[in-house]
Amino acid sequence: MIAQLLYNRGVQTDEIESFWTIDHCLEGDPFLLPDMTPAVDRIYKALLSRERIAIYGDFDVDGITATIVVAEGLSWLGGEVVPYIPDRVDEGHGLNAVAMERLGSQGIGLIITVDCGVSDINEVQEAGKLGMDVVITDHHLPFEVLPPAAAVVDAKRSDSRYPFSNLAAVGVALKLLQALFYRDNRKGAASW
Repeated sequence: MIAQLLYNRGVQTDEIESFWTIDHCLEGDPFLLPDMTPAVDRIYKALLSRERIAIYGDFDVDGITATIVVAEGLSWLGGEVVPYIPDRVDEGHGLNAVAMERLGSQGIGLIITVDCGVSDINEVQEAGKLGMDVVITDHHLPFEVLPPAAAVVDAKRSDSRYPFSNLAAVGVALKLLQALFYRDNRKGAASW
């Protein structure tokens, strides 16, 4: 039915075929993304020590889907996960001090950002003062100075070796899980 719809709209047969195939931008080795190894190391430390892990996402579609992907994946690995989506009106985009205090009071040891964080230097410092480490996964263009996080995974960093710099946040989230599953040696991870 979808193929017929595409055809009716003038999409060529070869374009329809490519619609159903995997996007080659997702085939790259996740460890070509900068800071992927320290990100995986810090997340595994949290999993092994049973730390509470907050997944801090943006409130748009990309951020929400990335939050779900990472939360589900870490839950499958046995993590105690707390998803956090900031209120669009009251908190705005990115990390904020109120959220850092709220997460700190909930006993969070690690915050993993999805679709935000690459420009939030002060908020990452605040999280550190409250005893929380931060692993940033983002797809926005970073500033010259990165936040003092345990890891900053972003394909748009100038030192990225990943073959496709335009991953959406959910694509970066998928690459993070792929790296975690490689590390965990789960069957099926290589086919992601």
